[in-house]
Amino acid sequence: MVFMRTFIAIDLPDEIKSRIADVSEQFSASGIVIVQRDVLHISLHFLGERSDEEIEKIKEAMGELRAKQFKIEIKELGVFTPDYLKVVFAKVAAGREECESIYNQLSTSMSSRGFQLEQRDYTPHVTIARVKRLKDKRRVLSLIDEYSNEGFGSFEATSVKLKASELTEDGPVYRDLYEVKL
Repeated sequence: MVFMRTFIAIDLPDEIKSRIADVSEQFSASGIVIVQRDVLHISLHFLGERSDEEIEKIKEAMGELRAKQFKIEIKELGVFTPDYLKVVFAKVAAGREECESIYNQLSTSMSSRGFQLEQRDYTPHVTIARVKRLKDKRRVLSLIDEYSNEGFGSFEATSVKLKASELTEDGPVYRDLYEVKL
């Protein structure tokens, strides 16, 4: 049986990826891993290692999604917990409610098919850096504050994708497995 590391996401246009990548480079330091430009996205569900059979069930669940195209604006930087920096992200400003609705619909549909999903609050965002270890917390918090009003752009969300993620020495490589048009 073949297993693939999978997640469900909304892709970003190249212009927004470029703007985010330009800012994320400011965070480059020992112990901080910058997310590569080409793999920036808005995560809806991380599903982990899944079999071919499970992937077919995920596609079925995604096929039940009822959502229209909507505008997303990416603006500002943030962290989940300032006391324990683990992830630096760009916030979804406009389109937040729609992302949450899609997340909840997918959660319900996949749970009804027997999937055990993470039980946590969902915050629509674009991860730009992962903190492995941190020597200068004040520098990172200062950069987040510096870019607190940064606008990265807006776009029309037209689809949701199931993606496979292959981890390589050069970082993750993603490929689309399935797409649902909004």
